[in-house]
Amino acid sequence: MSGAPPNLHFGAIAIKLGFTTQPGDTKKSTDMADVIVAVQDAFGNTVTTDNATQITLAIGTNPATPIPGVLSSVNGLVLTVVNGEATFSLLQIDKSANGYTLVATSSPVLTQATSTTFNITP
Repeated sequence: MSGAPPNLHFGAIAIKLGFTTQPGDTKKSTDMADVIVAVQDAFGNTVTTDNATQITLAIGTNPATPIPGVLSSVNGLVLTVVNGEATFSLLQIDKSANGYTLVATSSPVLTQATSTTFNITP
């Protein structure tokens, strides 16, 4: 038998979350730029056929002391993905500190993702 092997296509299997747009430094109680979290396969590709997974965003590392910072958004901190992505907009943290991270978790449960560190300035 000769020629090219058959073109086999297997559907992407969602196993983890990933930040495709990371949070950046922002002033306290000021809207951050959009943060995007994607449902991903083992290779980090977005599973664009997913329109059902719910992603929850929360503070991971909270360096504000003595009172921890609070993450909020008028659009909510739990979103259902569209084409495998959840875009969190109008996010704010109310306390200034250096070294915050965000954590994304999901339902159904996939491996969670942690953002890169960022700072909230006075």
